[in-house]
Amino acid sequence: MIPDGPLHPEDAIAALVIGAAGGALVGHTRVAAPAVVGLYVITLALRHPDFLPEGFVERPAPLLAVVALLFVAGMIAGLVSGRLAAPAPFVGLVAVAGCGAVWSTAPDTEPALIGGLLLLAGTGFLRRAAARWAPLLIVVAPAAAVLGTVGRPDRLPFVLAMCVAASIAARTGLAVLARLNRRCQRAGTPTTVAPGATSAVTTAPAPTTAP
Repeated sequence: MIPDGPLHPEDAIAALVIGAAGGALVGHTRVAAPAVVGLYVITLALRHPDFLPEGFVERPAPLLAVVALLFVAGMIAGLVSGRLAAPAPFVGLVAVAGCGAVWSTAPDTEPALIGGLLLLAGTGFLRRAAARWAPLLIVVAPAAAVLGTVGRPDRLPFVLAMCVAASIAARTGLAVLARLNRRCQRAGTPTTVAPGATSAVTTAPAPTTAP
């Protein structure tokens, strides 16, 4: 048995099940990303109702925390959406990396654990239609940073910085892997050689006849 602690097995199982079920139901729709974020809020509220909304309100400077959340989420979303035609799973995996950084640095790990595993389970079900609102998934990680530092607000800048660093690293790594994959696919495709033009008329010496 895994002891209850940073892994929180009951939270992990709930997040995986809800993420997979939600992704299978709405992953092919345009509103998949907002729906997944909504599932995160619902799951966290059911598992740990004390985090919402107290995690935002019971702070020395709640407005500053919200502004920091929106700034970090917007910055990461801008980096991700800057990649032309970024697929929704690409954005989802970047958000998972951000949640992983928050989980490893925030004093309270439950918000990041639930968010990261829910996104991980639902990301595989996201289809092309979900790409439009996919950058909204990025908000989960900085929100988990705010909620996970409610007891230690002095840790919030460091946790947000780690969230940004992990997201950028994941974005760069996934882009490199995608580029290498495209190169491998092109290298494995047989080259089609177009035949060159040939002349139907040949030049030969004129026949020699005896006088």
